Amino acid sequence: MALVTERTCCVTRQTHPKAALWRFVRLPDGAAAFDPLHKAPGRGVYVVADASQLQRALRQGQLAQALNAVVSPELPQQMRAQVQALLGQQLGLAKRAEALVLGADAVRRDASRLGLLLLATDLADRPQQDLRRLPLPCYQVGDKAFWGQVLGQPNAAAIGVKKGGFSSTVQTLLLWYSA
Repeated sequence: MALVTERTCCVTRQTHPKAALWRFVRLPDGAAAFDPLHKAPGRGVYVVADASQLQRALRQGQLAQALNAVVSPELPQQMRAQVQALLGQQLGLAKRAEALVLGADAVRRDASRLGLLLLATDLADRPQQDLRRLPLPCYQVGDKAFWGQVLGQPNAAAIGVKKGGFSSTVQTLLLWYSA
């Protein structure tokens, strides 16, 4: 059995698995930065992946104090942009690895092999309701144009991610994105 690495949230002072935490580091210029991959050099400070806890850390200065760094008020927006870019990269990799199923009909057909489902925000109501009945975690993020650009597939509206590593990575990113 794999050992689950835990870290302490600087806001709640509770321990959580690293995957449930956002990591921040101090850059050489003295600014705080989000480290979504948990790989940036230097000492990291962790905040539970919850927007309200991040707001609390910013408001009370806990993040700035723990890092001895300047924290930009735009940090939450910067984080969201970073996570969206990572999400696009992961889905691009998943497509090349043939770990995606594109289109509503293909998603319905292969539902038992999927780990999660992404629906475009501008997908029509009827297919959206039909796909939401599938026994899969379902996330509504980005419109058809966004997914079309990310995946090189025009009007991508229903995207299934096959079970496995990509599915769990994408799901973590989606949870962070929606927080």
